[in-house]
Amino acid sequence: MDISSFGFVTVPAADSAPWAIEAAELVCSGGDDGQTLERAISIAVETGRGVYLYNGTYHIENLCERKDGGPRAAIVIPRC
Repeated sequence: MDISSFGFVTVPAADSAPWAIEAAELVCSGGDDGQTLERAISIAVETGRGVYLYNGTYHIENLCERKDGGPRAAIVIPRC
């Protein structure tokens, strides 16, 4: 089922179901998936959509230091 028509940027993990990977807008590699997830969030913000993550294992290796005094984070979702 292609849920991108419902207003989502679709992102499966490397080990998600083959049909999910085939229909997705972006696909995580199973390495450092943080960059792909950040890109999905950026696209969602730019286009007014949500992000849909399929079942699977997402690997995030790096934490980001933010200048707002908050905790270190692997993924930061911008305030809109």
